[in-house]
Amino acid sequence: MSKSKRTETPPVHNNPNAQQDALTALRTETALSRFPLHSLTKGKNTPIELTNHPSAVLWRVDHNNHYGQPGALAYKLDTWVINRRIEESGQPIPKILRLGSLREIAAEIGSPSNTNPVKQALLQNATASITAKITFKTTDKGQKDLEAVFQRYSIVFTGEKLPDGRAADAVYLILNDIYQTVLNSAIFRPLDYEYMKSLPPISQRFYEIVSYQVYAALKYGNPRAKLAYSEYCQLSTATRYPDFEHVKKQMYKILRPHVQSGYIAKIQYEATTDSQGNPDWIMYLTPGINANREYKSFTGNTPAPKRRKPNKEHVNLELPFPDATNAPIPTTTDLTEHQELLKALINAELNQSDAEHLAREYPDICRQQLAYLPYVEHFKTSKGAYLRSAIEGNWGPPTAYSQTQQKQAEAEATRKGKAEIALREAEKKSRKAHEERHHADFCDFICLGIEELKKTHPELITAFTAYEDERHESLVKSPMAERPMFKATIEKFNTPTLRAQRFIEFCKEQKDQFLIEIPTFWEWDESHNTTPFSKKWG
Repeated sequence: MSKSKRTETPPVHNNPNAQQDALTALRTETALSRFPLHSLTKGKNTPIELTNHPSAVLWRVDHNNHYGQPGALAYKLDTWVINRRIEESGQPIPKILRLGSLREIAAEIGSPSNTNPVKQALLQNATASITAKITFKTTDKGQKDLEAVFQRYSIVFTGEKLPDGRAADAVYLILNDIYQTVLNSAIFRPLDYEYMKSLPPISQRFYEIVSYQVYAALKYGNPRAKLAYSEYCQLSTATRYPDFEHVKKQMYKILRPHVQSGYIAKIQYEATTDSQGNPDWIMYLTPGINANREYKSFTGNTPAPKRRKPNKEHVNLELPFPDATNAPIPTTTDLTEHQELLKALINAELNQSDAEHLAREYPDICRQQLAYLPYVEHFKTSKGAYLRSAIEGNWGPPTAYSQTQQKQAEAEATRKGKAEIALREAEKKSRKAHEERHHADFCDFICLGIEELKKTHPELITAFTAYEDERHESLVKSPMAERPMFKATIEKFNTPTLRAQRFIEFCKEQKDQFLIEIPTFWEWDESHNTTPFSKKWG
């Protein structure tokens, strides 16, 4: 394959009616790039493993724990820089490729003053181990099987020795034999390089995946390209959701740039299930004017006339976008939050360009690093440079921040502990006051029960009456009967309150003889009281 010719005039992607045909093509191999290698989910490691895909019996990627899992920055390096160097090298692909200095590479991906994250991302890519058992198409119109465990390339940094003994004047790739063989035998296909660079990583990955289907639809005159949601999740490491509400929200963010650019004109969904019976959705994508322009520019052909559309009566469709010129815009809340984040980044001495880029691609990491910033003791160069590096590298919190958070957590735990103790004390006091306020009502209830038991359990009441007479006689005949306290007790002997208390005591003493269960005050309060305690504290 010879070196591709490029134009200096970038395509106008934000205008769906653009008629400019010259695009900046980047040709990439179709053997390995169709499978996921990078985790594009921000802030977490994602296991990457496919089994029983139509083109892969097995595909697994294991990262080096020291350097970390290749993420969004490593993905940009692979797709924006390394793939471009591979294409520019011509066929056959040489074993050694010059990338440029770290600063040149950083500038190419939009971070000219920060090379440490770039170096880290290069090492993440280089140390990622691929376990593959796949089949891919070759340039001689055949197909080839690959079953191997390998890393794609090694990195030689400036000043280190190259295989031929020379000191490297820049960063170089040394291609693994297996990877070099794949590159020299696999089919390459074109992608719009400038359009690809304008997209967030998750939307760029969708473009790489769906471009196969869009190309086929335009070639054969199909009105829509078709892609299963489950397959997109497999090939992109995106989280797969089982309900359509989450699917719509997830795909809205991913598809929106493609609708706004005119690459996709309309998206429709059809509910279905996968081979295991799990919920799935078929995404039907109508190619837009820029997809047609891309096809014509890359192939020199006009897209085939569209075939007759399928009968929509038999398709259950949901439309997140009405059309390419009337796509939903973010809510006022979304715009306000974005503008506030952008303002905070600029106030933290980040330049406008970097602030817009980072706020768009890493909003959550930006907010976290802004929270860390006041606790950073010193900056090697400037606050803005530090903040940009911290966001791109997703750095952990400074020690002072962690200590402050711990103190705040301890203070909050102490406050909650005191509040819980105060609440328990208040409940205890309120419970006691409630019992005192309703105790007479409870005793009346017990006395009414005694009257009912005369009919149903006469032997119990006879024994209780004898018990009462004995207690009364002992009080009357007591040597202290004339004392004021005893006199008051004798006078109140037959009040409902004292009688209820005696009956409860008697039933406890005679529980083995008379199998009668007397409710406690709190049982009565819950089941018979019109204003139970639980209504206040439940």
